[in-house]
Formats: sequence, structure tokens, C-alpha cells
Amino acid sequence: MIFSPRAWRRVRREKILHSKFLQVYQDKIELPSGDIIDDYTLVKKPDIVMIVATTRDKKIIFISEYEHGAGKKLLTFPSGHIKKGEDPVDAARRELLEEVGYGKGNFSLLGSLYEYPSKDLHQLVVVRAENVEFSGNTKHEITEDICTKIVPINQIRSLIDQKKLKVSAVLASLTLSGLL
Repeated sequence: MIFSPRAWRRVRREKILHSKFLQVYQDKIELPSGDIIDDYTLVKKPDIVMIVATTRDKKIIFISEYEHGAGKKLLTFPSGHIKKGEDPVDAARRELLEEVGYGKGNFSLLGSLYEYPSKDLHQLVVVRAENVEFSGNTKHEITEDICTKIVPINQIRSLIDQKKLKVSAVLASLTLSGLL
């Protein structure tokens, strides 16, 4: 089959679930071939910012946090929802301070990624934060039981080899930041 760049046509969209952080839609889709899919399901969540933060002494800031969907604690980066109308870099500053108590430093937008583009309607925005400093002012949400893990940058590859980094967004963010 020859690749067709033509977009699918949405015939109808129905919201089948709505909660504070999640909406689920069921679309009726017409494919370029003319075939119809009556029940194509999509999930909408707020865009997420993930922060690849390093200290002046070349250490990277991870967090260990229980992730209910995975059913276990995972090593990941500070991250959180971007509020409606909020600049992603401002969201990164806010989340980094709230989750691990680090601030200041130089923040830059690296780009945005799709986590699961065939089913998700949100994006993961990656922000690099360099030379951050500890201030100690964390503000965790009720669902956050966060343990900060500060690791020398040169140990990132070892964490991967030991299968301690299992979150695809973390690996993609490390790649985008040039640290992998």
C-alpha cells in the first residue's frame, strides 16, 4: 500500500466521559479510502510540562514517585499540568519548585512531543532547567509522595542499563535535552 498523507475526516464527535483532568471522546471517522470507523476513541488531558533540571555541580534531578497506572514507584522527572493560558516555561518553574524545591537557574523550552498520537489529544512539553538552586519550598498535592533523587549526569546511562528508567517520556526528554 502506498502511503497516503490525506487526513481522516471526523464525521461526528461525542464526549463519553468528563472529569477534572480527563475527557474521553468517541469519533465517527471517514478514512481516505471511504471506510467508516464508528467508534474511534480519543483521550484529552491538559498538556503536561516535564522538566529536565540540572544543578551547577552537574547533577540531574529525578523524582521517585508512585504511579498508580503502573502500580509501582518509578524514577521520573518533575512534571505537571500546564494551566490554561499558562506559558510552559512558567509552568516548569512552578512545578519544579512545588515538587522538589528547586528554583532560579536558566529555563529554556526544548520542544513538545506526542506521547500516544493516535489516541491522545495532549502534548508533553519539555523544558530544560540549568543551574537550578535548592530553596526548600515544596508544595505537594495530596496524591504526590515524592522522593527527590539527585544523580550525577554521567550516571544516566548506568540507570538505563540497570533498567531503572522505564518512563518513555523521561527517555525522550533526556534525548531532546542532549543528555542522552
